[in-house]
Amino acid sequence: MKLNRNILLLSVTLAATSMASAQETLDADTKNNRVTLAGSVQSDMLVPQGKQEDGSNEDFRTNTYIDFNLQSHYVDAGYRYEYLEHPLPGFEKDFKGNGVPYFYVKGKFKNVELTGGTFYEQFGSGFILRSYEERSLGIDNSILGGRIVVTPLKGVRLKALGGVHRRYWKWNWGRPIFGTDLTLSLDQWFHKLQRTATYLTLGASWVNKRESDDGSAEVNIAGHPHHLERGSLLVLTPYQPAQCHFSPDAVTEGLLIDRLFYDSISSTDMSGDVQIPGLPSRFNTVYQLTDSQTQELSGIFSQIQKAIHYMHLYKTEMIQSLVHIVKLFISELPFKDDVLTPDFRHKENIYKIFLHLSEMNFRQQRQILFYADKLGITTTYLSRVVKEISGTTVNDHLTRRVYHEACNLLKTTTKTIGEIAYELGFKDQSAFTNFFKLHAHCSPKSYRATS
Repeated sequence: MKLNRNILLLSVTLAATSMASAQETLDADTKNNRVTLAGSVQSDMLVPQGKQEDGSNEDFRTNTYIDFNLQSHYVDAGYRYEYLEHPLPGFEKDFKGNGVPYFYVKGKFKNVELTGGTFYEQFGSGFILRSYEERSLGIDNSILGGRIVVTPLKGVRLKALGGVHRRYWKWNWGRPIFGTDLTLSLDQWFHKLQRTATYLTLGASWVNKRESDDGSAEVNIAGHPHHLERGSLLVLTPYQPAQCHFSPDAVTEGLLIDRLFYDSISSTDMSGDVQIPGLPSRFNTVYQLTDSQTQELSGIFSQIQKAIHYMHLYKTEMIQSLVHIVKLFISELPFKDDVLTPDFRHKENIYKIFLHLSEMNFRQQRQILFYADKLGITTTYLSRVVKEISGTTVNDHLTRRVYHEACNLLKTTTKTIGEIAYELGFKDQSAFTNFFKLHAHCSPKSYRATS
């Protein structure tokens, strides 16, 4: 069939069956010894005419499956070879490969059936357990393990199994699954139901699947590797590209905040009674949460997600408050011990002393040299420490502190603008007014009037 995209699609399915005995009339012994061989080939092929839309020049793609089965009275066996080295478009890249992912041996004796290898199974309607194959959709979650089926009484069937699910070309060894299923066919016990063609089935199933706690991630931030495990919390500041590699069983949640929005929250933090120091950035980034702390933080993330999609007049303020809660939550967390190197502890102490000195002197001293001299270190080293710990510069910290103090004095006191300018170390009222307009986008007089 020729398509308008110059692509030739072919689908070929071949099947063959043979028997080891050619007798037309077979007695019971012969039937028990008869062996049936069956095989099939399915190959869906695509032959593009020229360059494809995804930019590749492959001139042939195919999903090919070759099945072989042996059946007898007591034993069944089989395998399937799959060739997907060049899978059809629409299939994920993890499908690429070839091999024998499906193989089994089944033994049957009287009312007992035992299977080893890979198999498909469904309990009841499939809600609790369903293992199946759908090639056109790229689904195959077969189970590698063992299964036993027993029919002890008429209308009673009991199944028990254990194994691991298939995931592409691998097996989920970290997530073993075990289950049992009991089915009662009541119509086989009551002749009235059979005569009226009524089928009544009762079933009960139990499945236990171990969810591995070994989910992990490897994150590289500016050349600094971090290993994250269950309960790890990674905090980043803006402009820090991170390369992340997650294990297949890792479950993660994240909160990305625009820098301008974050600054608006920071202004809220510093205008109240409770002031939160800048959150850590490069070295002090990993916290280890307990299960209850993880659930608490996940709940806050969920509220933020709902607020984002919630139409409300004060939607922005609601989100700001929730993110403010996240910052409070993080600021109270202990650091993970293996992250606190002696070098970092020294830097953290320097940062704490700087915060204390700046709080005592920011009204009159806003030169980095003043604080470096007090700490007995160079201005370059102080700048690097403050940037690494808080994500902001010394100048940004002092400027923001002066601005919020100015706002506080304008709102809560009756001091004149000149008195406020003098108290905050400006040479005159004009210099203070220019500074305030730059950050508030209005004059001190207008701000006081609206506040």
